[in-house]
Amino acid sequence: MVRRRFGLLSEVVLLAGQIGSGKTSVAEWLRQNAAARLILVRQVLVDILGNPQVDRAELQREGLLLDTRSKGRWLLESVEEQTEVGGRWIVDAARTRLQIEPILKTLSQASLVYLEASEESRRRRFTLGQVTDEVKRSTSFDDAMRHATETEASALRSMADLVIETDGLDIAEVGMLVCEAMKWSVRDSA
Repeated sequence: MVRRRFGLLSEVVLLAGQIGSGKTSVAEWLRQNAAARLILVRQVLVDILGNPQVDRAELQREGLLLDTRSKGRWLLESVEEQTEVGGRWIVDAARTRLQIEPILKTLSQASLVYLEASEESRRRRFTLGQVTDEVKRSTSFDDAMRHATETEASALRSMADLVIETDGLDIAEVGMLVCEAMKWSVRDSA
């Protein structure tokens, strides 16, 4: 949970889980309520590709190619660069073992939090997300779930420091569970 680099403290939480498990919503809640900064893996990948108009299938395909070429170190390099300033960080979302292993090995106390939910909940959340998210609109839930990245995402559960079943919990409850595990204080909402 804590790493030192150049004398600064950084706390890094990697969020993982299948599509619709609540990763982005929880990351945003933590940003707003626990003073955490976000690293959006989708944006890191878009920046590397140099194409802001990329669809989900291309993101998944190119992410896997980058994972293979760099052994997942492309994400580690971005996380290291951004977290040099210290503070709390949320990585939304690590998708493969190749992305996660270098971070967990290099950033001495980085934590992996795996969010899970029933297929019914994930499908409903994905459909709601398509209203505002162009990348989600670019594919169906079923097509996205068939991709190797999503198949591998469920295998990340066994690597997690914390697993949270998000069905029946609201975003604040999930966020509070992450904060409790990380020993992070939460901003007073008053």
